[in-house]
Amino acid sequence: MSVQIFLHAKLLGIEPFLFGSGARAEVLLGRSRWVTLLTEVLPRALLRQLSLSPLLLGTVGGGEFLVVLPSEMRDAADEFLQKSADEIGTMSAGDLKLIWTATENLGDWSLVRRRLTDGMTARRGAPGLPGAPGLPSEQAFAAFDAEPLEAAQDEFAALEAGLREATAVSWSAAQPGHIKAGSEGDFAWSLQTPPPEGLMLAIHAADLPARTRLGVLRGDVDNFGARLRRIDTVDEHIRISHLYKDFFAGELQVLIASLPDLSSRVTVLHSGGDDFAVYGAWDSLIILAREIQRVFGLLVQHHLHDLVGPEGKSITMALVVAEPGQPNLAALYEESSRKLELAKTGLNDSFYLFGRSIEWKQLVDAEELQKQLTRLVDEFDCSPQFLNELRGFYREGTNAATRRRAVRFDRPWRFHRRLQQVLEPPQLGRRRERDFERLCQEVIAEFIGKQAGQTRLRPTGRVALEWAQLSLQAAK
Repeated sequence: MSVQIFLHAKLLGIEPFLFGSGARAEVLLGRSRWVTLLTEVLPRALLRQLSLSPLLLGTVGGGEFLVVLPSEMRDAADEFLQKSADEIGTMSAGDLKLIWTATENLGDWSLVRRRLTDGMTARRGAPGLPGAPGLPSEQAFAAFDAEPLEAAQDEFAALEAGLREATAVSWSAAQPGHIKAGSEGDFAWSLQTPPPEGLMLAIHAADLPARTRLGVLRGDVDNFGARLRRIDTVDEHIRISHLYKDFFAGELQVLIASLPDLSSRVTVLHSGGDDFAVYGAWDSLIILAREIQRVFGLLVQHHLHDLVGPEGKSITMALVVAEPGQPNLAALYEESSRKLELAKTGLNDSFYLFGRSIEWKQLVDAEELQKQLTRLVDEFDCSPQFLNELRGFYREGTNAATRRRAVRFDRPWRFHRRLQQVLEPPQLGRRRERDFERLCQEVIAEFIGKQAGQTRLRPTGRVALEWAQLSLQAAK
């Protein structure tokens, strides 16, 4: 009776590969689709190539996969993955590296996981060592071309276009790094059949008008790795991994299709094991972010309530909005990645929006204040310039004194006085004047609080100001 082994594989360099997509949006989308499909298709193709049951498939997607194999098939698996790794490296001009490790299914899962982690760390730290998986020894110091092959660029764009209409994807042993839209390869998997026979992917794409003000929204589950490390059995590890992955793959598609106007204004860049990225019209992305956070809360409530600790039970997102006329989607995607990391460093379970990280419950306050600010312009004919006046109270700077002034606000009455000076609408009737004054007082309270001793401007105020300005610009 043969001993079973766990084989764990991971793609390194995904973000640099995507960041280097250039100005062509279809290339970024195609690269992202290809990376997503690699860790979905390769483990399934490996099992088919070795004539093994698909039930041996463990976790897939999100840039890595875990499969169970008979120990005597380890050499064949290494050869399969080595050929795939070579072609992946060539197609990505060396940006992407496939590394893997394996260990016997002996001992508790905590011990098996530790051996897999140690093996992966060794491959990650020295992938060029002779005989190390992920890079053949004879190519350990070979240089890749500075830019990906133009043929690969065209293939990425063709993959993105083909997936819009395809009902299946396929793989061939002659080109183990290539994945095609359609079913013409050696092995094919339906995009309409649920796993394990088919694939569940979030690949919605919208044709956005040329003048759309774009944004990129990224989200990531907080402390997901820590949650997996607390799991005691491989069955629970697989269950939890599939729970998160299926949530992002499935809910992204459902929410975009079900919310009004989103299907024509939002495109999915990728959905992984614990994260996602979408781009589209900036205002639609705020709606989508709020809905994903709400539905994620329901997931936690129904499926994770019995798990001890907060790890993996909250989600942080970041939205970056392009400047007018900014065409480089890859650069915007890279910026959103930086802002997401900034948000997670400072405040988990939050939303980075318009230069500020706010708690999710504060998003409702920011939206209400944004509506009040736009009402002052639309209903009471105030000049939009007053928004810039209010922004002046949120001083931005690099020296310590400026930052302190941006945080502290020791004279609240100055805000009242300045707001009254900039909000002078044309002649109004007595009733409208009362409505106007009441609205102004509500706006002041939202910025500095209802207590007279309040000494800090609320971050939601800055978010609302930027939100209102963008809304007014979009309405022109």
